[in-house]
Amino acid sequence: RTAAGIVTRWKYPGGESRWLEGNLLALVGADGKVSGYRGTHRDITERKYQQERILRLTRMLQMQSGINAAVVRIRERDALLRETCRLALQVGGYEDVMLSL
Repeated sequence: RTAAGIVTRWKYPGGESRWLEGNLLALVGADGKVSGYRGTHRDITERKYQQERILRLTRMLQMQSGINAAVVRIRERDALLRETCRLALQVGGYEDVMLSL
């Protein structure tokens, strides 16, 4: 019995948190009962941060691409501004949007 790729977040007393990935092997006795576990953990904090960064940048690129398409497609100024705000909120994932001219 094994468990691979278990991802957990550990918080330390100082407030720092780290992401760990573990692989475990159940130690089974002669009676068939689990008597313990053996395994390893490795720090994947940097990988998690990079994955989050890639997701954020992908959202920004999709939003920017949508705005560019809207500029070509929409001729009315107010409609273009509304569409830009909608894209920033829904695609970009921003909570608040403000446009200034």
